[in-house]
Amino acid sequence: SMGKSYGSRTRAQVVGDQVGSLTTSLSQNPNLDMRYSVVTFSSGIVNQLYYKDAATKKYWTRDVSAIKEAATVAKPTGGTNYEAGLNVGRTLLQDARPDAQKYVIFLSDGVPTYHYNNAGETKGGGSEMTDADKENAYTAAGKISNVNGFFSIRVGNESDADSILQGLCENAHSGSTGSAAENFKNYAAENSSALETVFNQIKGSITQI
Repeated sequence: SMGKSYGSRTRAQVVGDQVGSLTTSLSQNPNLDMRYSVVTFSSGIVNQLYYKDAATKKYWTRDVSAIKEAATVAKPTGGTNYEAGLNVGRTLLQDARPDAQKYVIFLSDGVPTYHYNNAGETKGGGSEMTDADKENAYTAAGKISNVNGFFSIRVGNESDADSILQGLCENAHSGSTGSAAENFKNYAAENSSALETVFNQIKGSITQI
């Protein structure tokens, strides 16, 4: 869980710090006009009957402090529904400026363990991944189109998630075939220093384009 520790702090706190550093650095670049948004996904985080596993935590903004706050999940709990997070993220991307370059950074601490059925009800393995948990996530990633990059980060030590996350990146690239394949890749960050390195690599990819 993102509530587990990275040293003396939770993974969620460290992620918030790194998101803050990344967005601050990008916003200080005079050649870039950056806006950011944050989506949170976890089983049952929205108080409604259907499609309740993800929400926009912060809509498009230039306010980097608000983005850092939104990315620092206070008490991360629940199962993992990749599909839910990707669906909300796709909606946000559709609201983005049409001429903007668009990048997704998708973070998870493990494999998907939930998905939506056709009625929007949460189903799945709960504590382990089912085929539908994975396939629905891949389908949702494939619906993300016209982005310049999709970077996933595996936070923590569940290395079995790496191949699933790389699959997300590749499915996202299928809808953005004009974009460079090297900007659709998964990174592993088993500790806080590795996470810092990953965010710096992603920043380099974004500012090169």
